[in-house]
Amino acid sequence: MRKIMALACLAMAVSHQLRAEDFNYSYIDAQYTTSNIDVGGLNLDSKGYAIGGSVALSENIALTAGYEDETVDSTYLLGFDIDMSSFDFGIDYHAPVAPTTDVVIGFGVMNAEVSMPIISEDDTGNVISAELRHRLAPKAELNIGVSRVDIFDDSSTNFGFALLVEIINDFHFGIGYGSSDDIDSIGFGIRAGF
Repeated sequence: MRKIMALACLAMAVSHQLRAEDFNYSYIDAQYTTSNIDVGGLNLDSKGYAIGGSVALSENIALTAGYEDETVDSTYLLGFDIDMSSFDFGIDYHAPVAPTTDVVIGFGVMNAEVSMPIISEDDTGNVISAELRHRLAPKAELNIGVSRVDIFDDSSTNFGFALLVEIINDFHFGIGYGSSDDIDSIGFGIRAGF
């Protein structure tokens, strides 16, 4: 037990020394997304947007929140479109694992709704995520992450990465790709730190 405590204290001391290049955990971002959804062998396309943000509470803790809205183009198949939206909020723990890399562990709650002209269904679930933020260059950052979402009596594992390039002081342009069980998405957006 004492060895474990000593190793934990050593790891915390080393992690604070690794902070050569701090990442900003107070920001807002917005992106346009386009997705391809495979439902029972049928390919459907969707378009939408996402707005999110993070507020640093302390050196290693941040609150997060986000909203997504997408419209699935299914008129040719069903005669109507399907609207999907979700809101999530959570808390992240982040710590450096190398001079230019942070690990981020997140826990959150999500509420999602799927709407069609005849019916609408919504549910609340949870999200667990892990991400690496890596500084590729002074003005470029690579994010790689995995998350597990449990909602609508189902669970999915999502993988993604994003490249952010700083245009002016703490204002970034980004491009990202995400993939889950049946959905592949590409997003373009901006992030502004505060």
